Amino acid sequence: MIRHYSSFVMAGALPFIAAAAAIIGGIDSFGPVTSVTASIVAYGLAIASFVAGTHWAIYLQFKAWAPTNLFVSSNAAVLVPWLTFVLGTANDTLVALVLTFLFLVFVDWRLHRSHLIESSYFRLRLAVTAVVCASLLLVLVAQ
Repeated sequence: MIRHYSSFVMAGALPFIAAAAAIIGGIDSFGPVTSVTASIVAYGLAIASFVAGTHWAIYLQFKAWAPTNLFVSSNAAVLVPWLTFVLGTANDTLVALVLTFLFLVFVDWRLHRSHLIESSYFRLRLAVTAVVCASLLLVLVAQ
């Protein structure tokens, strides 16, 4: 089971890596993708929502032991980058996504310290968050 979800978590980082590689390579569009930056912003919003959704599941099961109200923190983690997307620029949203993913892994760290998620899952989330944030920052500075 662990290998199975690990593969999905790692695969989720591939579009971030591909976007960074494309932007660094001077490619901002290809085929039906008219903007690599806009595409990765949209994907980042979806992934932030997905990760926040995992916090909802943890809170539903372990509410009494959770270090914080994960309903509130996960909603904030989705609304901040979404509002930035609606009201700001793509660059603003890239920064908001980096901060959101760092916040989400901080919440995971607290869940790990409370023994609500396993060490292996936390290490995986930490590694993938580092890759995703680095990719988003590369897109930000290279475009």
